[in-house]
Amino acid sequence: MSILRRVLIPSDVTVSHRAAIRRYVERVNDLSDADWPLVIEAFNLLRHAVIVRADDRAYTFAQVYEELVDAHYAPPFLKGLFGLQDVTRESTSLWAASAQRIYQNLTEIGLHDPQQHPESRLLMAYCLYWWQSF
Repeated sequence: MSILRRVLIPSDVTVSHRAAIRRYVERVNDLSDADWPLVIEAFNLLRHAVIVRADDRAYTFAQVYEELVDAHYAPPFLKGLFGLQDVTRESTSLWAASAQRIYQNLTEIGLHDPQQHPESRLLMAYCLYWWQSF
């Protein structure tokens, strides 16, 4: 049984926003200057999206990020940065390793369950977007 009961996306998240998120996820390095305002707006709107767990507890995407990503991954990431010899060269791999653990963790605990809840992909995209922004 999935931990998720449903994912509620605000009605002001449009098809264009979803397409911008998909472009961001699939090819962030190829986004044009014209794409970025819509991408930023889309992720800002997703802040208010909600996951409802099977126990009926509800959390916004922002709460999930703050409690399960930022609070858990930021301190060791920052500590790791201080231990690097060449921060400019080595920080990307440290960030990517953290992003992979975030993906695995959200999947393992059932908050990323695209088979039963396709909208949970938006939660994953939201968390990885803000992690990259960190």
